[in-house]
Amino acid sequence: MSSKLATSLRVTALLAGGAALLLATGCMSITKSAQTTPIAIVSAQPEIETDLSIDFANPVTGTASVKKLLVIFTLDAPDTYVDGGLPFGVGNVQKAKSGALADALAKGKCDRLVDPQYTVVETGWPFGLYTQYDVTVKGYPATITNIRQVPNAGKVIPSYPVKQ
Repeated sequence: MSSKLATSLRVTALLAGGAALLLATGCMSITKSAQTTPIAIVSAQPEIETDLSIDFANPVTGTASVKKLLVIFTLDAPDTYVDGGLPFGVGNVQKAKSGALADALAKGKCDRLVDPQYTVVETGWPFGLYTQYDVTVKGYPATITNIRQVPNAGKVIPSYPVKQ
C-alpha cells in the first residue's frame, strides 16, 4: 500500500471518529417543575356599550379598484382606507375591499356598514402582465349613538395550574 493511500485512510478514519464523538456528546435537556397555586386575575378595564341607529330603507354602495402592472407596480389604488391605512404587504383584494368600505361609509355618512355584501371582479392579462381588482360593497348605514361605559364590577377570571 502506498504511503499516500495509508495517510488518506488515517485522515478519513480520524474524521469519522471525530464525527462519531460529536454525535455521541449531543445536547443536554433539563426539565424543572414547580408547584403553583391558583391565582385570580381581576380585570379593571370597563366595558363599553353602544347603540346603533340603522337605516334599512336606504342601502349604501361603495366601489374601489386596484390596478397592478407586472404584479409589482401599482397603477391605481384607493386614496382612503378604513382605519386610516393598511400595513405593507396586504393583498390587493383586501386593499380594494377596504377602499370600497371607506367609500360606502363616506357616501352614507355613517360609522358602520351593517350586513356588508362584497362583489369582487378580477380581470387581467396572462402571467400577471396587468391585473385589475374591482370591488363593490353594499350594506345598510349605521351610526353609533349613546356610547357609555359599563363597569365590569370586578369580574374574576380564575387561572388554574396545568396538570402534568
